Amino acid sequence: MKTELLMQMDGLNKSDDLVFVLAASNLPWELDPAMLRRLEKRILVDLPTRVHTWMAFMLARAQLHAHRWMAGPGTAHRPRADVIDTKGAA
Repeated sequence: MKTELLMQMDGLNKSDDLVFVLAASNLPWELDPAMLRRLEKRILVDLPTRVHTWMAFMLARAQLHAHRWMAGPGTAHRPRADVIDTKGAA
């Protein structure tokens, strides 16, 4: 399977078509050197710190409470039609 993927990526390099390849790995240091050569740019995203994790949790919690407050009593699990923004959909 790895050989097939590498062959397909080689075919992308020879093509005139514009193709964007996004790859992600939990273990980037375990990637095959042949695969790393084909992926031109690399961005290492480190794990969040405790402070950033806490901030993300508090933001999600605040959004949940805001949604419940806007929905009104007894409708916490059922969104109201006047609260839902349908203008940006499509």
